[in-house]
Amino acid sequence: MKDFYNNDIDFSQVYKPCENSIFDKFYRFDGYLLKKKILCVHNYSMCELLIREVHKGGLMRYFRVAKTSDVLHEHFYWPKMKGICKEFMIGS
Repeated sequence: MKDFYNNDIDFSQVYKPCENSIFDKFYRFDGYLLKKKILCVHNYSMCELLIREVHKGGLMRYFRVAKTSDVLHEHFYWPKMKGICKEFMIGS
């Protein structure tokens, strides 16, 4: 996952500058990009997997869009998270 940040359309602009320091609330830890201690997810299929797990998996079954995106936002970040959650949940 960390090998793809350099070429990602959403994260490449912040990944490079935060190599040695914090850049606009983003920083690197062991090669992973974080925003305020939250892991940045760059791969759309990975986003879908995470949405599916929160929405339908485990003990957190069948949250609505707002609750699903709130739970995800506690641990992960990607641009337009709520919209992508809504798009995925309507289509599934």
